[in-house]
Amino acid sequence: MKKTVIALAFVLAIILSGAAKAGDVTSSVDVTFYGYVKVDSIYEDAKSLQLDYLVWVPPNNLRDGYSPTSGGDYVKNGDDPAFGITARQSRFGFKLKGPTFGSGGQVLGKFEGDFYGSTYAAGTDSWENKGNFALRIAEVELKAKSWDLLAGNDWMVVSPLAPHSSNYTYAAELGNLAYRMPQIRLTTYFLDNKLQVQMAANNKIGDYTGFGTFKDIDTGRNSAVPDGELLIGWDSKLNDKPFKLGISGHYGREVLGGEHNPSVSSYSANLHFMLPLTKWLSLNGEYYQGANLDGYYTGGQGKGWYVDNDGHYKPLQDTGGWGEIELGPFADGKIVLYGGYTWDDADDGELKKAASLNNTTTTNPVWQSVTRNQSYYASVHYWVVPKSTDISLEWMQVDTKYGLAHPGNYGATAHWDDGIADRYTLSFWLFF
Repeated sequence: MKKTVIALAFVLAIILSGAAKAGDVTSSVDVTFYGYVKVDSIYEDAKSLQLDYLVWVPPNNLRDGYSPTSGGDYVKNGDDPAFGITARQSRFGFKLKGPTFGSGGQVLGKFEGDFYGSTYAAGTDSWENKGNFALRIAEVELKAKSWDLLAGNDWMVVSPLAPHSSNYTYAAELGNLAYRMPQIRLTTYFLDNKLQVQMAANNKIGDYTGFGTFKDIDTGRNSAVPDGELLIGWDSKLNDKPFKLGISGHYGREVLGGEHNPSVSSYSANLHFMLPLTKWLSLNGEYYQGANLDGYYTGGQGKGWYVDNDGHYKPLQDTGGWGEIELGPFADGKIVLYGGYTWDDADDGELKKAASLNNTTTTNPVWQSVTRNQSYYASVHYWVVPKSTDISLEWMQVDTKYGLAHPGNYGATAHWDDGIADRYTLSFWLFF
């Protein structure tokens, strides 16, 4: 009820502001309204985690959703297609330009969100056509000539790029590391602002673990220290297109609570590049190697740490990344094509000797047996009006490999096939 009242008040404020004269709407800072409307029409030829966005695919030979293989007359996941239309990724925001300070300094701010604040709930589909608002970016920035200081919710420093995909999660859990996180970030600039060094302290979000009344904890916050991030990168122009190259990394800890209060490290080393070889050909991508990369680092297919047979808590090693070819623009800026590959690969050897994963028991859910998650994608974008109105068509295949799903492991009563789904998305975009 509280969420409904807040949403109604927000909508009423927008309506009243639109009904008022322009001169009646004021702010102490300059405000620029921006965003986009996005409508996705989606077809998948096999059952996946959620239709609106594709993260992983359950085994194709399981029947009736996620149930174990049985002899009953149930459709196999691999033979169970789906179709849907959603507009929940539509997004809007406000860029704020405040007063100046010092010698040429500027106070800036940003507020941005979309409508993926609601998720599936049993017995209702209201989340689909009544999506709740979800905060994505909210920040204050002090920007000077050679440095800027940012505080708020924004993208992590590590692995700052993303593949050009219509899939809402942009290859999270599939090889595109990092997400948005509350942080305090300092950036310093050198060589005409082309070389940058970023340092950030993040609010580490770990696993939520309940140990009884007044003892429920988040394992990241329970460490009592923030994650630390560092990026050194080059950002300029080449062939009239963005040219980016850099390295980054992070280190943090989770304190798990319970008996002996064990702790586990989280760390990564990362490379990113955006290389415009010509005006119509670019190579883009990222690579990472690290451990305990689940959660909001979006690696490890949901698996971050494990307990070995000797009772020791250890971070799970993980590698991954993505590579992409960008062709265009052609036809006076109206046609652009993308094609790429993504992967996230957890260490099979460590998984095999894990007695439990992320504080679970031997009754691990199906996704805990995943050893590798990968995707292929290709898309064409037709800009009806360049920089404003776009129609895109994308094919994506996600291949989730269940390398540990053998009889007796992870609840498997028989061998589980890999989960493979082909996804076709027709998207309509309007940027404003």
